[in-house]
Amino acid sequence: LNNLNYAIDYGEGTFTLLDEQGNPLTGLMPGETLALPQGARYEVVAGDTVESIAEQHNVSAAQIRNMNQELLQHFDDDEELDGFRRLELPAEPVVVVGPAETWDVIAERYDDLDGESLALLNGMDLTEDPPAESILELPEDALYVAQDLDTFEEIATRHQITVDELLELNPHEEPELFRAQLILDMPDVDAYVIDGQTFDDLAAGFGNVTGASLARANDFGPGDTVRVGTRLRLPDEAYGTAPADTINMGVGCVEHAVPRAIYARIIGEDVDDVDFPPDEAPEEFTDELTIFSYDIDWVFDADGEELQPNRGVVKIRPGTTVRWDNQDTVMHSVSVGEETYEAQFMPGDTFDFTFEETGRFQIWCLYHPEQDGYVFVEVEEDGTDDEEDEEEEEQ
Repeated sequence: LNNLNYAIDYGEGTFTLLDEQGNPLTGLMPGETLALPQGARYEVVAGDTVESIAEQHNVSAAQIRNMNQELLQHFDDDEELDGFRRLELPAEPVVVVGPAETWDVIAERYDDLDGESLALLNGMDLTEDPPAESILELPEDALYVAQDLDTFEEIATRHQITVDELLELNPHEEPELFRAQLILDMPDVDAYVIDGQTFDDLAAGFGNVTGASLARANDFGPGDTVRVGTRLRLPDEAYGTAPADTINMGVGCVEHAVPRAIYARIIGEDVDDVDFPPDEAPEEFTDELTIFSYDIDWVFDADGEELQPNRGVVKIRPGTTVRWDNQDTVMHSVSVGEETYEAQFMPGDTFDFTFEETGRFQIWCLYHPEQDGYVFVEVEEDGTDDEEDEEEEEQ
């Protein structure tokens, strides 16, 4: 649509932008504009406003609002959206309490409602959780905030109404296509603006790094525009992944911020000491190997047994296909030996690789050097000579 050069590798399932000479590009340039196909829809992310969405798409807020009146009726143009859609409920709405739900858990599914107000409305003790399967009153103007994996049937049942009644209150919804995310219909867009980050934006995520020092470490000027997807190296003096004075507001847990092996040592768990990196292969061969990523760890599942995180060592035969399975919440790479075969191994992705050559291969990640493991590929001896020797000795 925009007359861009590109290449598709259907075998690898990759799409690559190319320059005029046919060389690969990491991405587009910030500030560049694109025409979008007719009928494009926009998935709202937290922090968006109707005005900011309109500005990035070079259309007016009124155009967007006219196409999404029901979805946006509860928000002003400059009001931040959280990315979740709202559903109207009938007059005198009620909700059925689910198993082990607290006042706060129930209340957070509705706009402008807290656990204390919900308990007071129902004349119940806030210090005791509401009984499962009991029916609670909701404020008359309650709006249900859709949750991931919700279905129209489940929402209707939970509020003791029928799907038809829920649809009558929310005629713009399509039950078979229902999603929790707020997705807006867009007018024709001729100049969508490619977003990007400045060096100052990037530097804010690291300790002892400024926009100028980050630019200088990569031979750029602080005001230079860099193509989206460009890989940058951190200055040698950088430390950590956040400024030293950053306050943990309770939204993260150290258990999921460091590798499992390191977390185990922090809390005093016994961690098996193994020779690492290994010089010799294990005695037994592994027939099936899956390498999982959990909490920034490589965990080897060898024939159904999970080995110590980031200390996995196995021996396989040439021709064995190994699967990587990213069950983490962040991107990794699939790197074997000196090669990287999948630079953007996203959450939920799997990747298969067949080891053909013999040798010792390190399993690592471009982005998380603490992720580690080793695969030995060796030819299995048939054992015939040994058996003949044993027979001769017995004779």
